[in-house]
Amino acid sequence: MPTTPRKTVSKSKAKPRVDRTQAGDSVRRPAVALSALPDFAGLLVTARRKDLEAILDANKKSYAGLQSVVQRQVEALKDAVSEWRLVIKLMAEGGARESLSKLDELALASFKMALNGIRELAEMTARSQADAYEVVSRRIREDVDEVTRLLEQR
Repeated sequence: MPTTPRKTVSKSKAKPRVDRTQAGDSVRRPAVALSALPDFAGLLVTARRKDLEAILDANKKSYAGLQSVVQRQVEALKDAVSEWRLVIKLMAEGGARESLSKLDELALASFKMALNGIRELAEMTARSQADAYEVVSRRIREDVDEVTRLLEQR
């Protein structure tokens, strides 16, 4: 089989795009019109500003969510300490037999309270992260829409 020589493409020389008319004539024009550069630069700057605003908003939502989780953890810890103080007080007041029977009930109640606290913290964290994700996701969709609009204009 005969081999055909391959053309080498020089990467250093960018050639202008060629539009072909129906008659086969070719008209050379730059890929981006020079007159459109200021508009394009403005669009680019505006889009990046919106991206940064979206990231900042997502970070604010994430930080606020984290603060809520930490605040709730502190409240849960205070509740647990109060609960155990009550347990110690009840055990000191009652007899040994009575204290042991109540200890089982208190341990079960503490376990349920801890599970509810974990569930609540997980839901708060998930909600916070979902809010932050939605902000970034919305901005990505807007970016895609902007690029699609620009491409359709060409």
